[in-house]
Amino acid sequence: MFRRASSLLVACKLAILVFVPNWPVVGETQDLTSQFNEGIGLACEKEGNTNRRVFRSFFKFSEDRTIVANLEYRDDQPTLTSYHEATVLPEFIEWENFRLNRKTLILTNLSISPRRQECVVVTFKDLIERAKAHLIELQKGNKI
Repeated sequence: MFRRASSLLVACKLAILVFVPNWPVVGETQDLTSQFNEGIGLACEKEGNTNRRVFRSFFKFSEDRTIVANLEYRDDQPTLTSYHEATVLPEFIEWENFRLNRKTLILTNLSISPRRQECVVVTFKDLIERAKAHLIELQKGNKI
């Protein structure tokens, strides 16, 4: 009986060591929000568009460029979603399947044979406006 209780105690301690460090800290969400207050936006053009500039990919970087959020459409509004840790290198910033050349602002999507987009750095307010303009283009002709 003593061995079984001892084994159970060891298993509980091991579970605590494995799971507790992975729980988000309460202040972590607030830190993430404050990091994005001073960040920058990145608006990237539709590939192969020669007539006019149509931006189709939108990202927000934290001030230190180590966290990137996607700007996507939810409930017909641009919304920051899916936050990713970024690796900041001297010439590139990499996250998920993306690599941004810091000098040319060419964004490469490595998962789509690679697709390249030209980008511009903008304020967050301008990023939202460009995303809204793209949303209007997407919604043209909708029946509902």
